[in-house]
Amino acid sequence: MSPSYGLYSAFEYRENAPLQAGKEAYLDSEKYQIRARDMEQPGIKGLIVQVNQIHKSNPALQELANIHFFDSSNDQIICYCKLTRNKSNLLIVVVTLNLFQSQEGTCVFRWICSAWTGGRSSKPMTC
Repeated sequence: MSPSYGLYSAFEYRENAPLQAGKEAYLDSEKYQIRARDMEQPGIKGLIVQVNQIHKSNPALQELANIHFFDSSNDQIICYCKLTRNKSNLLIVVVTLNLFQSQEGTCVFRWICSAWTGGRSSKPMTC
């Protein structure tokens, strides 16, 4: 949602063992140490490259105040869009909050159709 984001380098390599059960701190945190890493080891580097490419190629993702939320018929689904001021780039995002079960619902984007088409459409768009 935000144009700026960061990633703790250990997550690239799926290092996430907790210091203690139920605690946020990590066992091998770099908070108090410097660690050399093998940059070729398996991890999520490909996914990170893809996310960075998507961010770079969509100007709407590079702005902060251009997020608009929409109603959803399911409280486990968040619907929002990011739209550039000149309306040249629109991203509609539908996210499930439930990691364990598929979710289904309707999101109504009432104003987006007329904003995107310059007022030529008044029908709500649903997905």
